[in-house]
Amino acid sequence: MSESKNSWRAGMSAVDITPVEPIWLSGWSNRESPSAGVSQRIFVKVLALQSGDDPITILLSSDLMGYSVEFVAEMVDIAEKQFGIDRARIALCATHNHSAPVTTNVLPLYYVFDEKQLEVVKRYTELTVRKFTEAIGKAIADLAPAELSFGQNVAGFATNRRRSRPPEGVFLPQVVDQDVPVLMVKRATGELRGLVFGYACHTTTVNDGTINGDYAGFAQAELESLHPGAVAMFIAGCGGDAGPNPRWRKGFGELYGHVLAQAVEDVLTGHMGIASEPVTGPLNAGDATVTLHFQPPPDRQTLQAMLPGRKTMQLREVQYQIAKLDAGEPLASEYPYPLQVWRFGSGHTFVILSSEVVLDYSLKFKQSFGCDTTWVMAYANEHIAYIPSQRILTEGGYEGAAGMMECGFPGPFTGDIESTIVDKVETLYRQTEPKIATHDHHNKGNQ
Repeated sequence: MSESKNSWRAGMSAVDITPVEPIWLSGWSNRESPSAGVSQRIFVKVLALQSGDDPITILLSSDLMGYSVEFVAEMVDIAEKQFGIDRARIALCATHNHSAPVTTNVLPLYYVFDEKQLEVVKRYTELTVRKFTEAIGKAIADLAPAELSFGQNVAGFATNRRRSRPPEGVFLPQVVDQDVPVLMVKRATGELRGLVFGYACHTTTVNDGTINGDYAGFAQAELESLHPGAVAMFIAGCGGDAGPNPRWRKGFGELYGHVLAQAVEDVLTGHMGIASEPVTGPLNAGDATVTLHFQPPPDRQTLQAMLPGRKTMQLREVQYQIAKLDAGEPLASEYPYPLQVWRFGSGHTFVILSSEVVLDYSLKFKQSFGCDTTWVMAYANEHIAYIPSQRILTEGGYEGAAGMMECGFPGPFTGDIESTIVDKVETLYRQTEPKIATHDHHNKGNQ
């Protein structure tokens, strides 16, 4: 392998996407009014990477809740036509922030808008497309020789919400992933260009009606204040069944942001012996779509029997399925689910999964591919529903069953969802293996 393959060029950007007018906030269906001001500005951030003469790879994350299928398709098309970025080499991540503006067709059953509100959401969605495009272009323009390194710490405020959230009862045992993975980007001169970091926990600490980035936004802001000129970029992990606890208390967004920022800072400084390792190229990228199946849907009679006593979104989610049947449309039986795997010459692996993935997937892939070298990202690309594991499907509850209809689907996924996703990720892992020798300890998860 030539030396150029192990040399990086990296670029980063941050573009403000704070709305300029009051707009409905995303994530919770019980809100009754648009945003009440801005307590923190929100951003889209991009890391552009190129190893030697290989194609450019784009990792993007924004302080939004998620993206629609249509939004992702438009951005992928722009990335390919304007910047020559292959589909496998662009990941569109979101922090899943519940204090962010609503965008078009993301969980549409959550909200009832009049024409004026719909226009506000449409204008903002169009603005984000332009801003995302600008951010990609700026990151590519910023490409310069760089050194990458990877390390991990832990932060303790994430809890398994199936354990901590009433009234669904207590499920035991429960899992949690409190790792804080950190990718450090330094210029060849030694200057810190940016930090990409993650955590597997819902960004639902703040619920005060204002626009802000929640704990992820506060962590990014603190790190950028500690390192002027650097970009701090948050990537949400498999936190579909994890949440901050306690929450909804004044100052806790800043508190958890500080805890997370300090965990990242410890990786950067090597505090208490925390080690990081160089990340070398090449970067091999693979993507695929797998078909996820739904359990047999209810018939019209069953749906009709579900209506009495339901209100607001719980009523709309059943009415939506009935309306589909009345229009002669079949209820959903399957969904094409996109996923990606990026592998580096140094043995590091990024597994990139769409939508609200639960913790079991993160733990599974870390065990399989190496806990010290594997980063499992979620809330990437399109936001459709919870992605449960076999464990959660067996237990039932919100993430496995009750939460599906509010996402526009007639019922739970079938029991083979976990094996379907795991098998395809493992296939992509093999297909993207760099043709370069790696250190033995990087492969310990495969022994």
